Amino acid sequence: MAVAWLYQLLIFLGFVYLASQTPLAQHLKNDSDFAVYLEKALTTPAVWLELGRFALSILVIMYVKAVYAAVGSLAFQGRIRKLWLRPMPLVFTTLLLELWLIQLNSAVYPFSAYGWLRKSFLAEAPAVLFVGGILLALLIVGVKSAWRTHVPTHLAIAGSVIALFVVFSVWPTSSTPAPVSHPSKRKPDIIILGIDSLRPDVLGINGFSPSITPNLDAILPTMQRFQNAWTPLARTHVAWMSILTGQHPIHHKLRFNLTSPALITRPLATIQWLKSQGYETLYAMDERRFNNIDQSYGFDDVIGPKIGVADFLLSTLSDMPAINLLSPYRAAKYLFPYVYQNRGQTKTYRPEIFTQNVLDAACRDLDKPLFLGLHLTLPHWPFTNRGMQDIPAHLDKFTPEYPYHYLYLLMTHMADAQLGDIYQGLKRCGRLENAIVFVLSDHGENFPDDSDLVKNAIENAHFPVNSVGHGTSVANPQQNHVVLAVQKFKHGKPTLAPIDKAQPRVLTDVMPSIVAWIGQGNVAEQFQFDGCPVTSDCHKWIFMESSISPDALSGSRLNALQAIMESLSIYTVNHEGHVIVKPDHYDQLVAAKKRAVLHGDWILVMYPDMP
Repeated sequence: MAVAWLYQLLIFLGFVYLASQTPLAQHLKNDSDFAVYLEKALTTPAVWLELGRFALSILVIMYVKAVYAAVGSLAFQGRIRKLWLRPMPLVFTTLLLELWLIQLNSAVYPFSAYGWLRKSFLAEAPAVLFVGGILLALLIVGVKSAWRTHVPTHLAIAGSVIALFVVFSVWPTSSTPAPVSHPSKRKPDIIILGIDSLRPDVLGINGFSPSITPNLDAILPTMQRFQNAWTPLARTHVAWMSILTGQHPIHHKLRFNLTSPALITRPLATIQWLKSQGYETLYAMDERRFNNIDQSYGFDDVIGPKIGVADFLLSTLSDMPAINLLSPYRAAKYLFPYVYQNRGQTKTYRPEIFTQNVLDAACRDLDKPLFLGLHLTLPHWPFTNRGMQDIPAHLDKFTPEYPYHYLYLLMTHMADAQLGDIYQGLKRCGRLENAIVFVLSDHGENFPDDSDLVKNAIENAHFPVNSVGHGTSVANPQQNHVVLAVQKFKHGKPTLAPIDKAQPRVLTDVMPSIVAWIGQGNVAEQFQFDGCPVTSDCHKWIFMESSISPDALSGSRLNALQAIMESLSIYTVNHEGHVIVKPDHYDQLVAAKKRAVLHGDWILVMYPDMP
């Protein structure tokens, strides 16, 4: 057994070495800003706790693999006479097990760094089943041999542990319950369905053809749609803070993604008020590296991967065949919480797992009204996922030099399917019988080939408009124009006329609308909203601001590595192990923001660095 452990240790060290040779790891190794960042992280007890959890989880994986290899090697017991060949059965079963894991990993997660066999016949079903069959046969014969020869008791215990581990891992989650009988007798459920980076102009109902959003094209025509809707800042954490508070960033104090929680008033007054009205409050997001919204904001429950610097530090190291194959199962929630249901782990994220977890939580207590804030992040960079498939009708948008626009369309198509599944699941369990439902995006996305750029009104005035991504420009509508629609249901029937509305709207209008519909009296006054209910017209001027803008995000080609390197000097780690913007840089970063005021077809932009 000790030798089996040694072999597993050598395999693990091999994976660590390969992870250290990636371009990102090589660049970070010699970067002084990263050295400071890492030193700060490693002086934080919360980070050490998470690193310890990861190490312990790796030991569990190694233990299971070592026992399997050791028991399987007993199938050869008594069959090998030559002394020098006796170690070979354990070597054989260890390597065969690793081969099978790499085969499975290549077949299921082809974008993994260890998807070496994805284009080989070894990743095809017959080969995977053949090797798996050999391993199963070796295990059965090995167990019989152990029983017959009375091997040490710890092997029997180990076998039991493996069985319990496997059962616990793959045990199915609860299914969505049947609808309640009288949901209309309580307060309406409040459902906010958000999709990251979703641009209005990629929706089929807005003329994008052939459509890549069949579910949204079916849902949105049944709602009131606001075609002139904007985000106050095109970054997820900030946009959702404006959605939840009804305030502009200057008032809710969250001016950047990963703003220090010390600068924010928590729990949020609006969420506390909803709880006082009897609501169960739920927030669900499948990528949280740049969004620190958690239960401290007032939510009863938060669904999604664990927040923390360990998500950044362990992302590359977590890409191992055994971890990848475990990632969709319940055991991963406890062993690898930064991997489980994490869209940031692009190689292993499975939308259906996150979808089922959301529905399980949302449909758990149907006698109680629900507030659900949901955000799906598939269309966010890096625009890849294990389940992505080509859209032949839009292949003309793919170019090897800049594939991101085409890949963005693939991810938008997947997010549309995921939102459709969640919408139908909520409907099946009765959450849309008596409900207020918003569908929205937090911001858009800008690509170099976009043609609808802002033009200068003064011929000799020159200003930059070629920023890509989001949060980098206040002049490009593709970054700041958002999807926004709402519908109220009573007895499962819509009560708002499904029409397009042209008046200006901002994401700050969502919470004032909710309070107006379910509150009584002048309750809205206590929240100091900047927005107003969607039933009124209050926006003559729309104010927007930019976020942190590394130069690597402003050229014709997004350079991920350079963007990471440029951003390291801006962030640090707090005592909770969360990545935050350095407090001593905060005022300087705010002063460097681009700002804009939108009025009709005109936009006034301030560039702080313009001569």
